[in-house]
Amino acid sequence: MIQSDIEIKVDKRVIRGIVTRPPTEQKKYPMAIISHALMSDMSKDFYIDLEKALNEMGFASIRFDFNGHGTSDGRLVDMTLYNEVEDLEAVFDYAIKLDFVDRLGLIGHSQGGVISSLVAAKRNKQVDFLVLLSPSGIMEESCRAGLFIKKMFDPANIPPVLGYGKKAVGGAYLKSSQDMDIYVKARGYKGPVCIIHSREDEMVPIYYSEKYLRLYENCMLKIIDAADHMFLTGGQEAIKRISGFLGEMDKKFVKVRNLLIGKGRPKVCIPILENTYSETLAEARRILKRFKPDMIEWRVDYLEDLYNTDDMISTLKELRSIIGHMPLIFTLRTRHEGGMVDITYEKYSSINRMVAASGYVDLLDIEMLNDDQKPKSLAGDIHELGGLVVGSYHYIDGNDQMLKIDKFGDTKDGLSVDQIKRIMYRMKDLGADIGKLAIMPKSRKNVFDLLEANYQLDEEDIGMPIITMSMGKEGIVSRIAGQVYGSSVTFATAGKNSAPGQLDANDTLKILDYIDRNL
Repeated sequence: MIQSDIEIKVDKRVIRGIVTRPPTEQKKYPMAIISHALMSDMSKDFYIDLEKALNEMGFASIRFDFNGHGTSDGRLVDMTLYNEVEDLEAVFDYAIKLDFVDRLGLIGHSQGGVISSLVAAKRNKQVDFLVLLSPSGIMEESCRAGLFIKKMFDPANIPPVLGYGKKAVGGAYLKSSQDMDIYVKARGYKGPVCIIHSREDEMVPIYYSEKYLRLYENCMLKIIDAADHMFLTGGQEAIKRISGFLGEMDKKFVKVRNLLIGKGRPKVCIPILENTYSETLAEARRILKRFKPDMIEWRVDYLEDLYNTDDMISTLKELRSIIGHMPLIFTLRTRHEGGMVDITYEKYSSINRMVAASGYVDLLDIEMLNDDQKPKSLAGDIHELGGLVVGSYHYIDGNDQMLKIDKFGDTKDGLSVDQIKRIMYRMKDLGADIGKLAIMPKSRKNVFDLLEANYQLDEEDIGMPIITMSMGKEGIVSRIAGQVYGSSVTFATAGKNSAPGQLDANDTLKILDYIDRNL
């Protein structure tokens, strides 16, 4: 592990912690911020063991001391829930600026879990995952009833100091616990959540984790045995459950800027299909004025001046300025996949490498299945240049090059469920971060088979998000059913269709949002 001490100024106090990352040559790591329990600190064995486990998984981490705890400034009697939220937000702001962090989540234990849940709600779009370990939601109702751990007090006349053993909390802390409305304020987080709680926790009953469970749309509660509240026993089992959650989460989601592809409702992408560079920029401005897509795709194969690479890069720069932090897909679709241009593979790969190197594009849609080795090499180069790969295959009548290579057998009636699954697994093997398959159905059964394949791939956990669509009128249902069957992105039109069957972008968003609210 590579470790370094950090000091972060919060108001007039300094919060101290330790940053750790794996000793690998990776440029980017996911990171977890570990928040300790009340009257504890970052030096406890459980937090150190958790740090080590995270690093073994390829995660960077920060463990730190809240004010009034451990090595950080301040007195325990001055600590409140409000200034602990300030502490964690300051650590979060520090972490998100680290150049080696590509995803950032929160892991909080006991009171640290409560604080993590509050910060996750405040920073919803920036927090990629949330783990709550025996979160002490009990503090709200117990302090309202005049009970702090095992000490009684008058809730209407809060004492300035309340001792507990050799330590003491202040009246401001008790008042903040009464007033915080923990479960109301924690409700705003929409990302993946894992709650871990022991049946044998005598300090915070599991009921309070069950209350948290009902708050979140994408949440699991993992109940363990033979563990106490502070994980002096059962700590390794809790860490094992955290590792399992983070491992599964990594398989299913791809983060592009602040967008999690593979989570929640399908993301709506609008393609730009203009013939000139100036028209491309004008169309981007028009789209953002009239629509609210999650992503933009630039279909450069529609360009009349495709080989003017200087103008292409300068247009990408301006396009990035127009769309801001919205993810951008770069797509050069060849004619045999239903695109607009005939091009040598050498030129095709050269343009994609140049664009990936520019840094203006997040995802590059490349054809993966017309050759075994060339697409794999291109995908590797794109990854080295900092881009992500959408591995793409379009099954249209007469387009059977991949099927010949793979000896798929008879496809006169369209692709079977097994063939669709094999296509996706092949793209994963060749280096795709997201697998994409579009088919032109020959019958309604083809559409049903596509949805069934989606469902099976989701159940099997292929290890990457997938995008599928059945084109034409018969396939419209596939463009809006992704959240149920496992397709993570749908393409919609802002006036010009890039494929038959695309729906209006605003209508698509309304339909998908309605489905999302009712699932």
